[in-house]
Amino acid sequence: MLIPYVLLSTTNARITGMYGQPNLFALFLILVLLACSYRYIHADVQASRLVSRHGWLRLIPVALIAFVFFQTGSRNGMLSLSLIGCLVAYFVLKGRYLSNFRQMVGRLLPLLGGLLVGYGLYRLMALDGGATRSMVSAGGDVSIDTRFVLWYSSLLMGLEHPWAGVGFGNFNYFLADTQVVAQEKIRLLYEARSYTNWSHNEYLQMLAEGGIPAFLLFTGLALWILKRLIYGVVKEGRGDDPAYVYSHLMLLPFFFMAFFSWPFRFAPLLALFAVFLGCALAHGPTVTWSPSRATRVTFQGVALCALALTIFLATLEAKAAALRDALREGQTVEESFTDFQQLAYNPQTRYVTLTRILPQLTQQVLESQDKTQALRLIPFAEDLAEMERAYWQWLLLSRLYFLVGLLDEARAAAEMSIHQQPVHEPAWQFLHYIDMTRAARATGRPIESFFPGAVPADHLFLENDHGGNRTAQPE
Repeated sequence: MLIPYVLLSTTNARITGMYGQPNLFALFLILVLLACSYRYIHADVQASRLVSRHGWLRLIPVALIAFVFFQTGSRNGMLSLSLIGCLVAYFVLKGRYLSNFRQMVGRLLPLLGGLLVGYGLYRLMALDGGATRSMVSAGGDVSIDTRFVLWYSSLLMGLEHPWAGVGFGNFNYFLADTQVVAQEKIRLLYEARSYTNWSHNEYLQMLAEGGIPAFLLFTGLALWILKRLIYGVVKEGRGDDPAYVYSHLMLLPFFFMAFFSWPFRFAPLLALFAVFLGCALAHGPTVTWSPSRATRVTFQGVALCALALTIFLATLEAKAAALRDALREGQTVEESFTDFQQLAYNPQTRYVTLTRILPQLTQQVLESQDKTQALRLIPFAEDLAEMERAYWQWLLLSRLYFLVGLLDEARAAAEMSIHQQPVHEPAWQFLHYIDMTRAARATGRPIESFFPGAVPADHLFLENDHGGNRTAQPE
């Protein structure tokens, strides 16, 4: 599994792993390193696997995993791993974990040696400056500016809706307008604006989407787990119970990385968190519940209804995916419009239909310059632009307006695109073409006379970025 990451095909050593995002993959690797630590320090000793003089060979996987971890270039991951290391060092210095000096030298220090070997391999392979830039330098990184804008936007949402928030899953709906205010107040570059579903800070996103109650519950859970670990190890002497220590340590990377990423919004990692939380709670007092027969029957009925609803919603999602695939394979707008309309009017599939399928339909309509189909798509494009208010959505709407001859509406939509992202050059180019077209109609002169060179033949396709930057986000 590690070979694709060891034998790199490019000069840039930063990898994203199976999750497709460096920070999320770094969190997974931290969990793997903790699992290896538990196995090496405790399980292997109990099984007498380290008494051999070749026991150090068992540290090779630790070095390889550490090497892959450093290859992610995740500063957030480095910070989380360092905080966990400081916490373990605190327990050791207090004499509550690996209190015997011989144990510490024989078990913990070799493990740290494996981490250092992994880091050394990473440094040896970092032959170009870009490979280590993300971990050793923060200067000039646009992703940092974007995070500041997203965080301040989240804070503004939370302050505007302090008790109920904007609603879970509605962050991106409010982001477009809120980030304009945030970016202007903190005076960062226009490139710092982003269109994403995540604030890149779980605490602030909880405040934005759920208000103060959700923020307090989430923060309280993090502090309770940290207090439970520290109090159990230092005060109750539970450092001798490795299962107790590591079941709690496994939870902390999630909360540490939540300051700069979105681990609780990613289903695979959320499932792991639920497993580790159950393991940690299992070390608390046992609670026994014996439900009555009526309660069991009710629960089973609710579970069956939930299963049926899940299957129904899955069929809708599959239908939307099938329509997207059909469009990629060349199905026309006229053949797809009935299915598209049904999906667009369904609350469950409306969002994915407008954000993912509508741009594909618009692309076909603009290429064929089919005014009839453009008129049918305009109401949906208007809904999309009003819903998310992203710059690329306003530009799509402007192009549809222009195709059917609604120049005033096209100009207004282009101006909204520029308002949302002033440095998006295609919007400025298209606005200029609209103005030249209006001038040509008003004066009766041919449009060629307004351009010193050739008239743009692809004025409807100055940039085919239908949503390409919609989910642009800092690394």
